[in-house]
Amino acid sequence: KITKTASFRERLVGYPNFDESDDWRIRSETTLEAARAASWALRASYLFTRDNLPAPGFEKDDATTSVSLVWKR
Repeated sequence: KITKTASFRERLVGYPNFDESDDWRIRSETTLEAARAASWALRASYLFTRDNLPAPGFEKDDATTSVSLVWKR
């Protein structure tokens, strides 16, 4: 919690490949959420993924930024 109505979250996950040590993946998601009303919140997210040995024709890194309106019960 940053304030009473805002929160920050960071999640980092690693996916190793024990058969091929160079074939690993990571995923990092950063989220900031702020309440706008009793049941509504605004969420901004940044997702970064890295595939160290991607399939041919694909990049190693990918990033996505999103903004959402979230309804909470």
